Amino acid sequence: MPTPIVARFVLVEDQVCILFLMSSLVVHREWDVVLVTMGELPFLGNGPAERSPELFFAKHALTGGTIAEIGNVSIPGVSPDLCVDLFEGPVKEDARCFRPPVEFDNVISISTIEHFGTGRHFDWTGPIAGLKNIVMWIKPGGFFYVTVPFGKPTQRFKRQAGPYLVQYYPPQQMETFMPFTGEYIGEFRHAHKHWLKFLFLKRTDIRGNKWAWCDESDVRDCEMADDGATALLIITSRDLRQLDISDLSPVMILGTEIARGRPGLLRRLARVVRDCCKGIVSRKWL
Repeated sequence: MPTPIVARFVLVEDQVCILFLMSSLVVHREWDVVLVTMGELPFLGNGPAERSPELFFAKHALTGGTIAEIGNVSIPGVSPDLCVDLFEGPVKEDARCFRPPVEFDNVISISTIEHFGTGRHFDWTGPIAGLKNIVMWIKPGGFFYVTVPFGKPTQRFKRQAGPYLVQYYPPQQMETFMPFTGEYIGEFRHAHKHWLKFLFLKRTDIRGNKWAWCDESDVRDCEMADDGATALLIITSRDLRQLDISDLSPVMILGTEIARGRPGLLRRLARVVRDCCKGIVSRKWL
């Protein structure tokens, strides 16, 4: 199987430029390139389908002040004061027990908590331990924002972890915990019900990557798709349902054809990026 080739784009002074092509070590799901457009700010990189709403909320709901991020996920236009990720740094600490010396105005984590406990034998207490710890990082009245995939693992990749089933990805040897139900986070939910909201999003259109707010009962049986989650749990101090997500630009997914050396697809992608942001793409690809 050929090594996938991934195109990297950045927004520089309202112009989109292709920076470079790089070899991706392993692509554990069936995508190579994902284009996420959030209003006026396009962003391209590896990522699952749920990145579109996750980044949208992070961008529009962050308050001023200091930011602590758990999980090294690139959020366009956001530079955290502290970024903790056990494997990808820059602060390589275990967020299940690490306590920073100061509190923060914003504490955010995008699709990271569900991986806490990954190892030879997945520790199913890892995600809830992480939640209980990072909630202590925030200043009174600050913005707390955590997203995790919700539902059930696919039959193909499910693995038992204590009393729960998790999604397992053999190439990365990484697990994803999904059953964040009342049984699992009930105690945490009750302890913080006076200031945290537990919101649920469901993908209503897989091809177009459209999302809608729903109740927990509507997403309990959602399974992970090839391109990412089909349901999200958002734990937040702010009611994000007031934000309009009907016009979220869909995530564009280009499959393995790029890995097969089809430059024509890359040229078409460059044109799409150019049209999306009315910027300029390097003529090398047009």
